[in-house]
Amino acid sequence: WIGSPWTVKNLLEFKNAQRVLVAHNRFENNWPAAQQGFALLMTPRNQDGGAPWSIVQDITFSSNLIINVGSAFNISASDDLHPSRATSRVLIRDNVVIVTGLQAASGRVFQTLGGPTDVTIDHNTAFCSAASGNAVFGMAENKLKAERYTFTNNVVSKGNWGFIGTGTGDGLATLNAMFANWTFSRNAIIGGSSSAYPTGNFFPANEGAVKFVDIAAGNFRLTDKSPYRNAATDGRDLGADVDAVRAAGNVELAIPSPQLGGRN
Repeated sequence: WIGSPWTVKNLLEFKNAQRVLVAHNRFENNWPAAQQGFALLMTPRNQDGGAPWSIVQDITFSSNLIINVGSAFNISASDDLHPSRATSRVLIRDNVVIVTGLQAASGRVFQTLGGPTDVTIDHNTAFCSAASGNAVFGMAENKLKAERYTFTNNVVSKGNWGFIGTGTGDGLATLNAMFANWTFSRNAIIGGSSSAYPTGNFFPANEGAVKFVDIAAGNFRLTDKSPYRNAATDGRDLGADVDAVRAAGNVELAIPSPQLGGRN
């Protein structure tokens, strides 16, 4: 459908939703067209101005495969056009995410806007192979600081800029400027620098240093020789529970290597 007259927006969007579990799905192929190319949106929308009670809260996104998308998650605190209630209590856990910057999208894996509260991003394996100069694994623009933001036990590739905000530097500079009461620990940031991030994180030089079982075949389990086996805050391996992601029929060979991008 790329280049077609169809209106292409996103793969899943919450405008007014509470107590939702999204688990064991495959989300594939999303690019900028009628929207910016984020595949998964958690953004309150008081659509025509008559529903100020609109809210997104208590959302769990777990054990999914997100593949070949321009950008992945966009989590916004409130409607930017009309009054709404604030986004809170979002859990993103045990997902495999491959952001390829499809069709020159910005290539953002996790984005927060406006200061959502109690966002937890835990035990995900996420790659950002976008060619865009804006590619990041974390993007923040929280004019009201995002309270109680937790980013733990993930394996992520740095992209071009890492964890960054509008006008702030990579890592600690963005965490301190854009978040309050944050926890950022036990993450393996591929290509990252220890000088930019809080202590208690890991910085493998490349994917090979993580020691996945077979990254070329899309098997993102960790081998027994990986330094990140049993290294999480809960004693698990860092990154996603790949077996849980596969439980919905996400066969390993159908997961493209991040170096190769996805299928158009």
